[in-house]
Amino acid sequence: MSLDKDAWVRLQEMAPEGEEADFFGGLIGLFFETAPPIIAELAAALKAQDAARVQNHAHRLKGMCQGLGVVELGAIAQRLETAARTGGALRGDQAELGAAYALATEDLKKAG
Repeated sequence: MSLDKDAWVRLQEMAPEGEEADFFGGLIGLFFETAPPIIAELAAALKAQDAARVQNHAHRLKGMCQGLGVVELGAIAQRLETAARTGGALRGDQAELGAAYALATEDLKKAG
């Protein structure tokens, strides 16, 4: 599983009592809706070697992942954001991001 259990405990503490299913369903649904376009933009920025765009999209993706405890995809986003910010090599592509997103999707569906 690619989910951080501590993040899920924090989210459970935030969920309104008796509305946990709706709360988690909403968060997961929002991730499924917003992550793919960000991943596509990040992949395009990587292909173009556009550090400013990589940093922006990686930062957004990282925040989403950290909020839901999506470990692998969040780690990739963190690595790319740091590389873009510090002038490091911008290594990554749609396949790497897509595989990590697929894993996150599978785990979130099980968790939700």
